[in-house]
Amino acid sequence: MYATTGFPTIARDIITVLARIALGVIFIAHGWQKFNEWTVSGTTQSFAQMGVPLPDIAAPFATFVELIGGALLILGALTPLVGILLAANLIGALVIVHLVP
Repeated sequence: MYATTGFPTIARDIITVLARIALGVIFIAHGWQKFNEWTVSGTTQSFAQMGVPLPDIAAPFATFVELIGGALLILGALTPLVGILLAANLIGALVIVHLVP
């Protein structure tokens, strides 16, 4: 059978699993960096210097959404919820930090 994309269903499934694993590894690495190297306290201070609103809430949120969300993404568990949380995290970083003139 072919999916609506024109790829065989098995190819689409393999590509999806590989993408989930790759993104999960990236998110875990960034979450682990915030948790282990910078610490949540250091991340909070960094977020405050960058002008992130409510850094006391934003830093733990970003840390644990990236760390736990990355692991859940690899496992394929709760992917709709995890996808929304990770997207919110990335959109927040984009708008608050990277698009600020």
